[in-house]
Amino acid sequence: MKKIICLASTILLVSSLNLISQTAKENQSNAEIFESKPGALIETQFIEVGFVDLIELRVMKIKDINSGTAKSALRFEYQTSNQIISHTKLAVVDEDELEGLMDALNTLIFKAFKSEKKYYTEITFQSRSGFVAGGYYMVDKKKWMSYIQLNKSDSKSTVTLSIDEFENFLNLLKQAKEIIQTPLK
Repeated sequence: MKKIICLASTILLVSSLNLISQTAKENQSNAEIFESKPGALIETQFIEVGFVDLIELRVMKIKDINSGTAKSALRFEYQTSNQIISHTKLAVVDEDELEGLMDALNTLIFKAFKSEKKYYTEITFQSRSGFVAGGYYMVDKKKWMSYIQLNKSDSKSTVTLSIDEFENFLNLLKQAKEIIQTPLK
């Protein structure tokens, strides 16, 4: 009986660890997975694109020197602090998600934000790693608000933006796309 309980406990533990590992991978971008590839010699270049509010945007160009394979992504970095400690919040949007993010921002800026809603409404874009950009309509103020959230599970990684800042964000994404399309040196 003790052997059965021990075996069941071991199976449960292994299953739990596999689930935790799988969940962690589901919240990673393809670039982050590529960058942490075991046994590879990885070179990562960070090319500054600019700032939207306090969030810094950088293009990451990642290359496996041994195999010659490469990936690119857009990285967001946000420094938060209180009186005691500061934190760095990070997010990554893969190259293949960038066009979808830009389309979403175009729709928000030039269609949704120009409309009025009868009810509280949210419109969001989410990347595979949990980066969120979107807006919400406040009925009582008859006004849209826009925001960027670096981690959908962390409310402290949210930055509210004006509509003008959101448009600036779209322009920075266009610049990032051009940098991504430039070959790695």
